[in-house]
Amino acid sequence: MAEPVELHGMYFSVYVRIARLTLAEKGVGYSLVPLNPFAEDPPDPNRDLHPFGKMPVFMHGKARIIETQAIIRYVDEAFDGPPLQPSDALGRARQNQIIGICDSYLYKALVWGLFVEILRKPVEGGETDPGVVGASLKMTDTAFSVIETLLPEVGSDGVTLSDLYLAPILDYGLRVEAAADAAMPYPRLRGLWNHLRERSSVLDTEPSDFISDLPPHTLL
Repeated sequence: MAEPVELHGMYFSVYVRIARLTLAEKGVGYSLVPLNPFAEDPPDPNRDLHPFGKMPVFMHGKARIIETQAIIRYVDEAFDGPPLQPSDALGRARQNQIIGICDSYLYKALVWGLFVEILRKPVEGGETDPGVVGASLKMTDTAFSVIETLLPEVGSDGVTLSDLYLAPILDYGLRVEAAADAAMPYPRLRGLWNHLRERSSVLDTEPSDFISDLPPHTLL
């Protein structure tokens, strides 16, 4: 009997969605268990699953894995299904650079600095900070320019872990007109997003009610 697979986190989280995309592309069945580590009154009873109070948390039988990079590599290597990592060392290095850029630079700039500042804050009664937006646009453009040099030409029906890392970040961020404009000079990045946005894994994990009151994507 197969050991149960659980993913703990909130469906609208970028990092939870990265893990969900990986599970979907590998064809792994799982249960999505709500976990809100930011809840305070009362706190989420499962918050202690993650020692740093974050998400996602991945459970496979008795194994508990935290950190999205570790989760998705484990899923790719532990389960059957199409491989999601390049077979050659240079290809894996390029993939890991993209993932590192997402974690260190692009996620904060594109999701928090642009998507949240420009789209989510006004909906929730807050005010956009122009200084944050300006700095985030600059960082987003730098990240886009470097990622463009690391992407292969789009021509395959498959995906890699770095593609799945980018997908939720781009899905939120490219709803911002300024971010979509920033992506225009980068044909490989635009081609990748247009490839990803049609995949069933991306469509099936879209947090539709979380973004229902926001603008649609600007077509690239």
